[in-house]
Amino acid sequence: MLQVVYLPKKHTTIEKFIVISELDELLDFIKFNKVSLLSIPADEEALDILDCIINNDIQIKTIHIQQSDNLLIRLKLFFIMAKAYSEHEIKKDIILKHAYLDTVLEKIEKKEKKD
Repeated sequence: MLQVVYLPKKHTTIEKFIVISELDELLDFIKFNKVSLLSIPADEEALDILDCIINNDIQIKTIHIQQSDNLLIRLKLFFIMAKAYSEHEIKKDIILKHAYLDTVLEKIEKKEKKD
């Protein structure tokens, strides 16, 4: 099963992960491939991704909500996703912390700020 990271408008690579930078490409990819982990930013596009997952009955084992400067939005998104999963009787994981990915994404962000 594949591990996918959605990083809007960023063209980078992360070892052992497929990185996708366009929302339409991501939605098509998760519809037609078996994904074990999907890492998404804590922003308004996350709800579009959630809708796609639920409406297409996509089986993703774990969704990782990436770190952001706004913890309140991240937590709100977590609870919206958890509620939607519960209402549709989806028993999958939603996580806020992924040790490897959080470290890599933080390094990418620091590098971009320097450039």
